Amino acid sequence: MAAVRSLRPVYLTAAGMKVGIDRGKMEKVTNKVLARAGYAVGGVQIYHTNNEGRIQGMQVIFMKMNPGERRLELDAGNSYRSLWFGSMPRRDKPKLLGGDGRLVVGVYGYKGDDCDVLGLVQTAN
Repeated sequence: MAAVRSLRPVYLTAAGMKVGIDRGKMEKVTNKVLARAGYAVGGVQIYHTNNEGRIQGMQVIFMKMNPGERRLELDAGNSYRSLWFGSMPRRDKPKLLGGDGRLVVGVYGYKGDDCDVLGLVQTAN
């Protein structure tokens, strides 16, 4: 069963792209997923085989930015999803993090050898 071993967040700042802290031990980059122009990460779907195991699979949800309102557009026609990485869900449904239109401004989780836990930091409104 393939698992998501690590990830490296990338942020677009006023000064350009900035690499965040690796989650899990980054041995080599096998897949690179960046938002298209005008879009940002709006959420992720995470799949665990149980509540204590590492992340088995995940998918990134990108939403169109609405800079005037400092939010992301919730219209499904203005969003897209990455490929699914790792194992596909079997019995349990993946857990949706975010996806409510608030901007994702960071990630948190453990920084061990694997990416076991992942959370999103979002704006308040």
